[in-house]
Formats: sequence, structure tokens, C-alpha cells
Amino acid sequence: MPQYFGHALRPLPAYVGVLPNQAGPMDIRWDIRREGRSWTADEFRSRVDLRPEKLEVFEGKLLWSHEERLALLGLLLENVGADEAVKLGDPSVWAAAALVRPRSFFSDPLDREMLALFLLTLLVTVGFAWLLRAVPVPSAKVAGVLLSAGVGIWAAAVVGLLLRE
Repeated sequence: MPQYFGHALRPLPAYVGVLPNQAGPMDIRWDIRREGRSWTADEFRSRVDLRPEKLEVFEGKLLWSHEERLALLGLLLENVGADEAVKLGDPSVWAAAALVRPRSFFSDPLDREMLALFLLTLLVTVGFAWLLRAVPVPSAKVAGVLLSAGVGIWAAAVVGLLLRE
């Protein structure tokens, strides 16, 4: 069996996605440079299990999952380099992809709606608090119900915002 840095190069068992207890492609700190390069011994050990056993096509795509495709892409880009990769397609596509920035919170209309609901809930809560101080309430029980309703609405809005992220 061939050896590389003391590791036997044998086929891995078939799997879907990333092996359990293994680093996934997004957990690896990729060192993709303009020029391709060989891996160091430490890099080899962390990347050897990311390689696919065989290249299979499933539903018109290589490999079974997006994670496997990302892992293979990362492995190839480190070895081949970015200069070679950008020669494979339309330069305007590469330039457009390089300009993409992570989306801001306010770029999604649903995020803006959730923020508006949160602010409305805050306003309603402040209104409840003012109402309890400004208007005489018939009993402590009514005041408790009103305060509980305000706190419940506030808590629902906060949980909704946290779940949205």
C-alpha cells in the first residue's frame, strides 16, 4: 500500500456528507494561494480524510452533498492555485463573485419586518407601563394581567428576533 507522510493511502469507506467526528470543509482553515502548492505533513493529515472515495454523480452533480463538493474544491484549489482556477470560466463571473459581500441584516425584507415588529412591541410595552402609572387601575389583579400581557408580547418579539438569526 502506498505511503505518504507515514499514512497508508487506502480508499475510505463510502459515506454521505462529512464523516462523524471529522472536520468538515468549513472547519478547515484553507490556505488557497494564487500558485498551487503541496501540503505540509500537518495539512496532509487534516485533509486526507476529506477526499472522496470515488467520484460519483448524483442528481447531475459530483458527489452526494454540498459539503463533499466544497471539500473537494478546497483540496483542489490548494493544490492547483487560484490562477489556474480562474482560467476555467468567464472572467466576469469570477470578478462578480469576488465583489459579493455578506448580506447585511437589513437587505432581507423579512428582517426589516421583524425589526419593525420588535420596535412596535417595545412601543406597546412602554405604553402598557405608562398606562399602569397614568390611569387608575381598579385592582392589583387587573394591573398584573396588563403587565403580564405586556411582558408576554415583549418576550415573544425578542424570541422571534433571536430565532430569525
